[in-house]
Amino acid sequence: RTAVGDKVGELVLYVGEEQYGHSSALPIDGHKPTTVPVQPLLAVCQIAGLSKIDVLKIDIEGYEDKALLPFIAKAPRSLWPRYIFIEVVRDGVWETDCIAALRRAGYETAWQSNSDLFLRLSA
Repeated sequence: RTAVGDKVGELVLYVGEEQYGHSSALPIDGHKPTTVPVQPLLAVCQIAGLSKIDVLKIDIEGYEDKALLPFIAKAPRSLWPRYIFIEVVRDGVWETDCIAALRRAGYETAWQSNSDLFLRLSA
């Protein structure tokens, strides 16, 4: 297991043992703390040999800003996802407004619901 974050290191991941999809880097009552290695998204892409990303789905329980914004800041624009599907339910815990930063980078809303946004990179 490897988590995606803002820097290389380790992270305490709070694992929901009955529903892994609700695991988070933020403390959650009743979840088991587990230490996992962390890599920036750009490093993960480089290790995987990716040259382009068509769609990125990111739903990491309030850690989206730490995983995605360093990637946008450091990755070549040619590697930026054409589309980003992002959960916004826990946007209140972001240190940096992920959506505002993505809009400044050139993403626009293609679709939205109460809990998710589908963003498209403008040409």
